[in-house]
Amino acid sequence: MLPQVGQQAALEDEKVKKSNGKPLLLDVAEAKALSEEARRRNIELAALIRQTGPVAVYGDLQESVGKKVDALAAPPYQRPDILEEVTEKLVDAAHHDPMLKRWFS
Repeated sequence: MLPQVGQQAALEDEKVKKSNGKPLLLDVAEAKALSEEARRRNIELAALIRQTGPVAVYGDLQESVGKKVDALAAPPYQRPDILEEVTEKLVDAAHHDPMLKRWFS
């Protein structure tokens, strides 16, 4: 039995043969090269995101601030959107103020 992708390719090939009489050709070498290029670029992009993304910049500080904000927020203000906004503002402030950074670490 053919795998799912193989079945689809066989069906498409049959449709092409019926429509114009010529089989659908696939350049395997080009497909392999494009696949390798896509894999390489995906790895590079993931590395770039890890190095420069907001998670790398703020790291554990975001988690620490989030826990403290969750613990200290009064019940009317415990909505996720409010907690997220307050956490974001405090992380930004702690990023520039060493005293706040020590307090949240």
